[in-house]
Amino acid sequence: MMHTILLQAAAPSAMGQGVQTLIMIGLMVIVFWFLVWRPQGKEQARLEGLQNKLKAGDEVVTASGILGKVVRVDNRIVTLEISKGNKMKVLLSQIQGLQSTVLKENEAAQTAK
Repeated sequence: MMHTILLQAAAPSAMGQGVQTLIMIGLMVIVFWFLVWRPQGKEQARLEGLQNKLKAGDEVVTASGILGKVVRVDNRIVTLEISKGNKMKVLLSQIQGLQSTVLKENEAAQTAK
C-alpha cells in the first residue's frame, strides 16, 4: 500500500519533466532550423539561379577554385576556357559563382582580418 502511494505521488512530477523535455527539443529544432537549414536553403537557391542563368562569356569560379570563362553550356556540362587555347569540361553543379563576386568577397574577407 505504501509503494502505491509513492508511485502515484511521483507520476505528476515525471509528466511535467516529459513536457519540459519536449519543449526543449522543439526549441532546439527551431534554433537549428534558423542557424543551419534556412541559410543553407538560401545558398542552394542562389547557386541554382546562377547555374540556370549561366551563358557563354561569363567568368566563373568552380568549387575547386579554378577560374575560367564559360565557352559552352550543354545540359549539365560546362566547357571553360582556363587560359588561351586551354579548355576543360566541368559539371554545372561545380560552378560556385561569378569571378567578380567571389573576388570581391575574398578581398573583403582579407581586409577584415
